Amino acid sequence: MGDDVAKALVIKGWLEKHGFYTRKERHAGVPDPAGDFLFGSLRGYCVHFAHSFAHLMRSQGIAARVALGYAVDTRLRGSGSAVLIMGDRAHAWPEIHIEGVGWIPFDIYPERSDEEPAGFVDQSLENLLGELARDDPSGGRNADADKALEIPWAALGRGTLALLVLLLTLLYSVKVARRLWPRLSPGQRTIFIAVLDQLADLGHVRQRGETRERYAARLAPLAPSLGELTMLHLRAALGGRDAGPAAAQALAAKIDLELARAVPRWRRALAVLNPVGWWFAR
Repeated sequence: MGDDVAKALVIKGWLEKHGFYTRKERHAGVPDPAGDFLFGSLRGYCVHFAHSFAHLMRSQGIAARVALGYAVDTRLRGSGSAVLIMGDRAHAWPEIHIEGVGWIPFDIYPERSDEEPAGFVDQSLENLLGELARDDPSGGRNADADKALEIPWAALGRGTLALLVLLLTLLYSVKVARRLWPRLSPGQRTIFIAVLDQLADLGHVRQRGETRERYAARLAPLAPSLGELTMLHLRAALGGRDAGPAAAQALAAKIDLELARAVPRWRRALAVLNPVGWWFAR
């Protein structure tokens, strides 16, 4: 027995020292992949090392075989009772038979390799899959393993509705504040912004790269007075003469009348309900 084990240890050590573990070398397309590995580059993966070991042991008159399964590094597993085995953990290892003892595994661990170290397994995922494998439909989240995991759809629906109401309240609050701004702080700028919000609610926004003059000209069939209000705003913004809020208010009132004549009532009603038009006004 001692001689057989000693021979196995010598062959195992030789393969580990001179072999190179890689999955890039598959020795495909040859009659004997193990022979091509052993008497060639000595580059391969577990299948090649295991079969080569078995051939070398049999050449010494020692019974040997190759076992297939999965290799799990216990240092990478979690603390639960379940073990998550990934597909890349498939493994082949050699075993020798010792009279009176049985089959003894002699796994080969090459000293050189181009493979990345195995990553740690997520413990929560490992525990969850373990409970599911035990036919626990809740994944270990319920004390009663036969009870399915309950999703609080009603509570989720109420929470979603509350968030939606809160969001709409915030959007409408900003919209009302911007519409009231000209009354609380009269000025050409505040009046001009309120008119732009009104047009944006109707879906008429200034395109990127479009000047204010071109924007006013494009909307002239809808609101002819927008061009004059735009020029008042530009003169004041560029340091020219400020005509004062009264002139801007008069033009804003004219634009209201022009929109009332040009836009159907139902569309103006939808514009009042639009909570995000002000976001696109510029």
